[in-house]
Amino acid sequence: MSANEVFQTDPPDLQGFMRELDTLDGNVNQAVRKGMKKGADIIMKEQQRQISGKSGRCAKAIKKSKVYTTKKGAIGVTTGYQADAFCEDADGFNPGVVGTMFEFGRPGQSRGRTGKTMKQKRKRRKNKNSPAVPTEVEISKGIISAVPHLRRGFDQKINEAVDTVIEFVNAEAGKVFKE
Repeated sequence: MSANEVFQTDPPDLQGFMRELDTLDGNVNQAVRKGMKKGADIIMKEQQRQISGKSGRCAKAIKKSKVYTTKKGAIGVTTGYQADAFCEDADGFNPGVVGTMFEFGRPGQSRGRTGKTMKQKRKRRKNKNSPAVPTEVEISKGIISAVPHLRRGFDQKINEAVDTVIEFVNAEAGKVFKE
């Protein structure tokens, strides 16, 4: 280095960098929430697809919750039969109970009942325009094989959902650090 050369640096803009990091924190939080919502859609659609061949009404009852934050600060979202799915509709159908029965199955034996059949009350219509009339029918208490659709749908699509969240976060981080 000769006497004529001068070494210079500009002072770093630490305040500007701190502002960018603060902005990034809020933006990444929003990106994670958007990614979680999109990832939940992916899982929910797969869960609906898994059961749709067995019960269209159960498939329609599978929904996702709103994105929430726990007390410890974790961000989450649930898919499957939400609380409103366990209410009976006008026909007496309870999609949450039926869907859960499909998920786990039903054993052929029941406690306290020894017969191979049982009586159920159902509302039946003679035609589309007639009112529903309660009737008693006898059904067999046989085994219902499990049709896992909630857990299997989750397992099959969780990696795709995680990748979606990562894409949203990377896109947001890329906006700040591309400069």
